[in-house]
Amino acid sequence: MKAVQNNAAKGFDLSGDPFIGKPSDTSSVALPTELNFDALMNNLPLTAEKMDSSNAIVAVNLLELAKLFQYELQEYSAAINKYEEYLNDFPAHPDVAEAYLGLFYCYSKLGDISRANYYKNLLVTKHAGTKSATMVVNPSLLQPNAKNPEVSARYEGIYNLFIEGRFNEALETKKKADSLYGSNYWTPQLLYIEAVHHIKERQDSNAIDVLKNLQTLYPQSPLKDKATTLIDVLGRRNEIENYLTSLEVTRKEEEQVVISEGNAVQKPTVQVVETVVPKKVEPTVKAVTGRDSSFIVPPVAVSAGFSMQPEQPHFVVMILNKVDPVYVNEAKNAFTRFNKESYLTQNLVIARDTIDNENNVLLFSKFEDAETAIKYFDKIKKAAPREVSWLQANKYSFLIISDNNLQLLKTNKDLTGYRQLLNNTFGNKF
Repeated sequence: MKAVQNNAAKGFDLSGDPFIGKPSDTSSVALPTELNFDALMNNLPLTAEKMDSSNAIVAVNLLELAKLFQYELQEYSAAINKYEEYLNDFPAHPDVAEAYLGLFYCYSKLGDISRANYYKNLLVTKHAGTKSATMVVNPSLLQPNAKNPEVSARYEGIYNLFIEGRFNEALETKKKADSLYGSNYWTPQLLYIEAVHHIKERQDSNAIDVLKNLQTLYPQSPLKDKATTLIDVLGRRNEIENYLTSLEVTRKEEEQVVISEGNAVQKPTVQVVETVVPKKVEPTVKAVTGRDSSFIVPPVAVSAGFSMQPEQPHFVVMILNKVDPVYVNEAKNAFTRFNKESYLTQNLVIARDTIDNENNVLLFSKFEDAETAIKYFDKIKKAAPREVSWLQANKYSFLIISDNNLQLLKTNKDLTGYRQLLNNTFGNKF
């Protein structure tokens, strides 16, 4: 074997990875006490027993070197080279299933689905029942997060780092976690928000790799269709941007009239016409049907400085707690698409706002009164787990609010007090 392989393999300890065998203890090889011919010859693998021992050490370390390229360095082409070298040199080694799994994953990351499926088929047909075969067919069957609270907590922490906008820390923590547990443990939600981050940074190739990984590992996830759409849009990103950039909007010049009398040219008279710009009126969504006779209008209530007046126009509000603006915008886009699906909601206006440093909000405006707002509140709350399935449920909530109460809330930040007033008024609905 090449010297660089042995040196590299001896220099890295990947024993923390539950799917990587511990390195062979090369320290058990006796070192010569004297630099003479007999001492040096004594350690050469010249017997069958020593040759087998030497090959076993080389095989394990070569496989670990491939996994180092895959998990730690994320150099998938280099990992493929080492996996294939391992299979070529040690085709009967007991850990070949792990090499097939590594090749499946690396080719998937590089977008070579044909080669990935080739190694997947080898696992399923020749190594059925192994842990590697189970992972390649359906990673969720192992349920590593459910079985290991430590793993679950670690990846939940990575998710929160991403969603809160601490991207560098999230990526570094991801890299360390992948070296221990493998990327197969990532949930589709986690993969999706990582891809959104790469898109924001204009790292389209990284985003596409992540989205393809989502498609491969989680073919039954509802996020697979969203991933397919994003990949299509990213593939045409330059085309779309160039089209928008090349658009030229030219104002038509007013026709000039020149009046000539003999040799004299009179200066044209410009008639100034006063233009009345109508005052912008914020749209108000009215009830589609008549007032629900079962809806009881509660009396005006006052608490914590807030005044509950159900007959006033109301917003429906989505509160996103510790969510980076890039994901707030992604949620806004998701609900914009959702509203366009129905003519009853397609004219709704969604605006971004903030309450404090931890709480961003989306304002859905504006409804005729509290009754109408509650009808939409019920609809969007039910749809949210599907429309923003990448966003954990504990990161958002919904409520309704009038403009006066909204302005007060942005001043006093008493979200708990306002929510208590809502629940006291409408029966713990919020």
